[in-house]
Amino acid sequence: MISNLFTKAIRPASFVRCFASAAYVLPPLPYSRNALAPAISEETMKCHYDGHHQTYVNNLNNMTKDTERKPLEHYITNEKGPLHNQAAQIWNHSFFWNCMAPKGKSVPEGDFLNAVKRDFGSMEKLEAAFTNTAVAHFGSGWAWLVHDPKSNTLKVMSTANEANPMQQGLRPLLVCDVWEHAYYLDYQFRRPQFIKNWFGVVNWQYVSDVYSSNKIPTL
Repeated sequence: MISNLFTKAIRPASFVRCFASAAYVLPPLPYSRNALAPAISEETMKCHYDGHHQTYVNNLNNMTKDTERKPLEHYITNEKGPLHNQAAQIWNHSFFWNCMAPKGKSVPEGDFLNAVKRDFGSMEKLEAAFTNTAVAHFGSGWAWLVHDPKSNTLKVMSTANEANPMQQGLRPLLVCDVWEHAYYLDYQFRRPQFIKNWFGVVNWQYVSDVYSSNKIPTL
């Protein structure tokens, strides 16, 4: 249900989509491979996007070549094992790219900013909570800002490996990849520095648009 809610609410053009049995394709980046430097280098983008992300797409195509292919959200919320793993990693990476922009974009006034102030107190406190979660996450995974539709609140959380908040009935608003391949070429073991610099390229306009696409009243 949450998967349907989310996909109806917003369908970014760069998400991997499939129709009938058409093969999944790697979506184009919304910017050039060197556009996020120095926060994320062109070398890292080539390795991460052209290497890791493309491999997940290839793997899912190979696994589903003799079946009726379904939307990624189906495999994320209804499957376990290899199909789920590959689909979730495709979706997570596509969302990750969309959550960034060259030099970043500031938070617009409106519903999202109001919700942040309501649930965290300020953008600075949200960023601090997100940073703490991203840095403290052990091993591979993702740090998220999510909307909980049951409580109508924003929350910060992390998931291990490929896991996605949609599996818990939560709506993703922002994500940072904390797998080592996302930052090791640029930062080695210095994940805190990566997170600090990553905030400089966060596309808060996009995050706000995702939030407003399924509007939550300000309480």
